[in-house]
Amino acid sequence: MIDVFIPIFLINIGYSLGQVAIYYLLYSVFHILFTLPAGMVSARFGVKYSILLSVPFHIIFFFLLFSLEFYHMPLVLLAITKGLAAGFFWVGRHTFMAQKTDHAKRGMELGRNKIIKKILSFPGPLVGGFILTLFNINIVLIFVFIFLVLSVIPIFFIKEKHEPVDLSVKHIFRGLNWREKTILITRGADDAMNDFVWPVFAFFTILNQYFILGIVKFIEKVFLMISDYLSGRAFDKRGSAVIKYGGFFSIFLWIGRTVVRTNLGVYVIDSFGGLIKPFIATGIDAECFELANSEDKVLHFIIAREILIHIGRVVLFGILYFVVDLKLMFLFGLVYSLVYIFVKFDGNRGKDAENIECVNFTN
Repeated sequence: MIDVFIPIFLINIGYSLGQVAIYYLLYSVFHILFTLPAGMVSARFGVKYSILLSVPFHIIFFFLLFSLEFYHMPLVLLAITKGLAAGFFWVGRHTFMAQKTDHAKRGMELGRNKIIKKILSFPGPLVGGFILTLFNINIVLIFVFIFLVLSVIPIFFIKEKHEPVDLSVKHIFRGLNWREKTILITRGADDAMNDFVWPVFAFFTILNQYFILGIVKFIEKVFLMISDYLSGRAFDKRGSAVIKYGGFFSIFLWIGRTVVRTNLGVYVIDSFGGLIKPFIATGIDAECFELANSEDKVLHFIIAREILIHIGRVVLFGILYFVVDLKLMFLFGLVYSLVYIFVKFDGNRGKDAENIECVNFTN
């Protein structure tokens, strides 16, 4: 309901593109810093407590965001609370998913999870854009507060048989080679391109209305759900080859974004993006969970994953601060697409590698 509109809201109330880029850079820095404490909580008490701890900090973040129209506070305060909330949430959430998904059906299970999430969030961008058009962000934030509080309730019903994990800082990156690290860093930068650079460019140069942007994201979710199913099935059959397929079509996505000039063009190109992005995202997530389980170091892999992804975001927003030209940044989208094509996860290693031969990681 709110995330896609945050950078646009910040720019509209007077923060410069450079300031907003630095805010997102700092958010990722603090996400990295709080990832290890989140891992320690998950290791000692269980992943659901890491998720629970994220909720009050999410509420504080949205309260600070709510206050920006009245008090132009330093955005670093928002970056700290958002980084803390996101660090604790995503470490817990991805560790949970890595533990609960089954090897033989991991792609499909991740795809179904993503579909359920999108169904529940389906009206979010449309409703958020509609409210922002008629009222202001404060009304949207009230709904966000309500849903955040309600979201805590089901977490208490998660039955978790937790055994403390021996978390070793020096072993966090030991199970990942340079190819996997490169892919994860690329994934972070690519996410920032899709979640920040493109929406901000499309809004200020083409769409110019919150509600129309909401419609775009609503339509995109339809295609994302279709592709979540297809990419999940494809991963179970083809392994990491699905990442290469996503990278190939991502080249055409970024070329298309450089020539789009109308609302209809944005609808079409984002629908196309909805079809191809899950092949990259689901492929990388499923691959990470495979490796995490094959090495029997699930929590270590998840912490490494979060750190590397946000290193990619830090690099991207650092470049954006100096480049400023959003359209010129589209060139990086092409670079990241090529990385997905030519850099592969190795797979088939670790002490349980003999149990995962049915996934062809090198195809």
